[in-house]
Amino acid sequence: MARKFPQLLIASLVIIVLAVCAFFALRHPSSSAQPSAASATPVAPPPSPITHKEVVFRERDTLAAALVRSGLDSATVNGIIQSFKGAFDSRQFRSEAHLDLTYDGAALKQLDYRIDPAHQLKTIVTPTGFTTSVASIPSKTELVAVTGTVHSSLIQAVEDSGENVDLALRLADIFAWDLDFFTDPQPGDRFHVLVEKTTYANWPGATYGRVLAATYNNEGHRYQAFLFKGHDTSSYYDYSGKSLKAAFLHSPLKFTARISSHFSWHRYHPILRIYRPHLGTDYAAPIGSPVQAIAAGTVILSAWSGEGGNTIEIRHSNGYISYYMHLSRRLVRRGAHVDQGQRIGLVGMTGLATGPHLDFRLRQHGQFVNFEHLKIPRASAIHTADLGNFEQLRDHYLGMLNTTMNASNAPSPGGGN
Repeated sequence: MARKFPQLLIASLVIIVLAVCAFFALRHPSSSAQPSAASATPVAPPPSPITHKEVVFRERDTLAAALVRSGLDSATVNGIIQSFKGAFDSRQFRSEAHLDLTYDGAALKQLDYRIDPAHQLKTIVTPTGFTTSVASIPSKTELVAVTGTVHSSLIQAVEDSGENVDLALRLADIFAWDLDFFTDPQPGDRFHVLVEKTTYANWPGATYGRVLAATYNNEGHRYQAFLFKGHDTSSYYDYSGKSLKAAFLHSPLKFTARISSHFSWHRYHPILRIYRPHLGTDYAAPIGSPVQAIAAGTVILSAWSGEGGNTIEIRHSNGYISYYMHLSRRLVRRGAHVDQGQRIGLVGMTGLATGPHLDFRLRQHGQFVNFEHLKIPRASAIHTADLGNFEQLRDHYLGMLNTTMNASNAPSPGGGN
């Protein structure tokens, strides 16, 4: 009996230990009791990263060449090109055009191209094919007054005012019969413009509609322009209602360079080293600068003309003929009708010339005249029946300009020339 007691004690302790282990095993199942990896709920893979690639058109690039260079396969390139048909002419892509390619992982999903501020091209790629469309961009148009001071050039002054070069070109067009915006502007000149301005979503710049009124103060002389539509088409008039349009533009170049040689009956020729008449005005300008017709007319010559090199002659009304010489390129042909301000050629140095310039001449009834001293007649003034409406509209525009000008401590533009 004494021998069995220790054995019974040991057996009891073992049973107690097993019971305790069983209790904790039920409370805390082991990892072996967990469901197998095969039976666990599957975890979705992480989404593919969305990436973008920019493709820039090179000079003489085609759409196919640009897309192949970006790494797209031929099937994708052909699909995109086919989807463009009826939506957009891919020949309109120019050098430096930017395409944005959107990828979902390695798969192309979308192509975007901002055609212009107002239009966006989009190509969507799906498993079933390619779809290309052109959508209009949301925009806002408002009437704004812009004012600025010239320090170096009109273009720089307009950009300093927060606007872009297009507005400077519009001003140059409006005052083209009175001002040469390369030679005439002086430091301290001020301009004030009332213009329709359109801004677009996701676009830094703006476009401009009608310029309703403008003033330009050039060395104390005030030029004014007011848009008015009477019995005829809309046109610009000065404060008193006289048309700004003249028979000829102020210059054969929109932003001409300096005059390097004036009209003269006795000028020393730098190449021939003799004195002889120079019956025109030389404008020194970089090769490629656009040359414009000073008035509407018919081209009677567009050819090489000896010392004059590439030359264009245009016949106008009242017996006038204008000459444009030493051109690098002629852009109109003999017999063509041209409008006032139309680009007809590019500045060059062909023929007998020491440097790039335009030799411009004007002849009336067979006699050459000094264009720099020519008193150019204006077009007709506002019809008497419309004068009251014009004056009311003019004063309204001036009031709007005055508000802006007073805010910038500028002098008032009111009153006549």
